[in-house]
Amino acid sequence: MSRLTPPRPSAGIPAQGFLLPGLAAAALALGLQPAAAFQLPQGAGLDTVRHECARCHPLKRIAETEGKTRADWEHHVVTMTDIERRPANLKAVVDYLSAHFPPGS
Repeated sequence: MSRLTPPRPSAGIPAQGFLLPGLAAAALALGLQPAAAFQLPQGAGLDTVRHECARCHPLKRIAETEGKTRADWEHHVVTMTDIERRPANLKAVVDYLSAHFPPGS
């Protein structure tokens, strides 16, 4: 085999052209959606929530969390991050979460 000839796939190992579409089809069959498919409700503070919260977990996790009071959201956010160092961001995130994900939601 010359250096210019690309290697052929080994027997039993799918070529890359098949592997990626196959993985995508399997993910869809399992009900997995791309992260970008989930949208939080529009509102003041959403951009800050995206910036602060999506650093560590998918935004869908917020909607899957049981609704909380404002004080509970603040405690929750502060225990998960260092957002208390950014008071304006803390206020924006807690305002947004308490408005869109209150108890019973």
